[in-house]
Amino acid sequence: MTAPINKRSKILIRGSAAIDWRSAGAIELRKWRDSLIDALGGPVAVSPQRKTLIELACRNRAWLDECDAYLFSLPSIIVKRRKSLIPLVEQRMRIADSLMRLMEKLGLDFIAKPVEAIDTAAFRAAREEIKKLATKGEDDDETTDGN
Repeated sequence: MTAPINKRSKILIRGSAAIDWRSAGAIELRKWRDSLIDALGGPVAVSPQRKTLIELACRNRAWLDECDAYLFSLPSIIVKRRKSLIPLVEQRMRIADSLMRLMEKLGLDFIAKPVEAIDTAAFRAAREEIKKLATKGEDDDETTDGN
């Protein structure tokens, strides 16, 4: 008989596929992930290695948010008998440290998306306009030839 798999185990095994992306927390996590990808130059500029680091950062962020929510719901995080913090505080700090290291590996600077030069964009727009006019002219020729 196998032990039941809890939510954290599902995320470890199945990755982000285990997350119900309709929930409010998951929607916020997806927004954070998308903004992180945009800050790194967009989906096209992000390498598979960076995508893996982003996935790990998202997991750490989800666990960190979960720890914070639980810790803030407690009346106190201090064990009065031992005059120390509850063990979850130390684990939360490890997760936060891991997230910080991942963010440092990803880079803390904003990377601008590659922008097309103005003259290239203008050239492409002019070429498309010429194609439209040429196509429109051919259509007009066909209608006058048919009469």
